[in-house]
Amino acid sequence: MTSGPAPAGPAAGPAFDAVVLAGGTGRRLGGAAKPEVTLHGRRLLDHALGATAGAGRVVVVAPPAVDVPAGVVRALEDPPHGGPVAGVAAGL
Repeated sequence: MTSGPAPAGPAAGPAFDAVVLAGGTGRRLGGAAKPEVTLHGRRLLDHALGATAGAGRVVVVAPPAVDVPAGVVRALEDPPHGGPVAGVAAGL
């Protein structure tokens, strides 16, 4: 008895989603907006987003003043300036 090839399983999709925390007051940077700080010609936010390559959904938790690229979901922490726990909760 012969059989054909095994049926294909579900298509492999992204194995993870990503949440990027891009807020904070920037006190240690003299009040600069951390996501907008430039390093080697690119914003810190863009460096972080580069590390999310291959993610299914990318969520950036950032204030409205920060430009977020198309295709990236923006979330706002509640309460504003609530710290990393509020940022993670907003991103999830």
